[in-house]
Amino acid sequence: MAERELEELEIIRRISASPEAVYKAWTEPELMKQWLAPDPNIVIYVENDPNPGGLLHIEMKSPDGTQHFIDGKYQKLTPHSFIAKSWKYSGPVDIIQDIETLLEINFTAVDPGCTDLKLTQSRLKTKEACDAYEADWPSCLDKLQNIFLH
Repeated sequence: MAERELEELEIIRRISASPEAVYKAWTEPELMKQWLAPDPNIVIYVENDPNPGGLLHIEMKSPDGTQHFIDGKYQKLTPHSFIAKSWKYSGPVDIIQDIETLLEINFTAVDPGCTDLKLTQSRLKTKEACDAYEADWPSCLDKLQNIFLH
């Protein structure tokens, strides 16, 4: 496997909501709390400044009470179409601990009320880190879809 493949993860998911609504779910703390933690974890706190140079801080909790944290810094935002930010985990999961990755999210309108979301996470450094994020993102994106079904 080429080194580039080890360092990058790409997930494409169709979400039943407009690009504006999906973008909002990635940038508004109250919406982020509803979905931005892999099952069975929950988000307990979000601090977010979705502007270039703005900071992101997410606190998650496992069912056993273990806490997990994500910190990042926004690099580029194009409303309703693109977000780029750093993404760094800290907590008890050693294989992704303190690896600063780059998260890029593209939002593309497809059918009326549908968005193709393309999530690219790069700079993962190891196959184990890539596998860990690849295992976690799908449940987050399932939760994201679910907030639009209510």
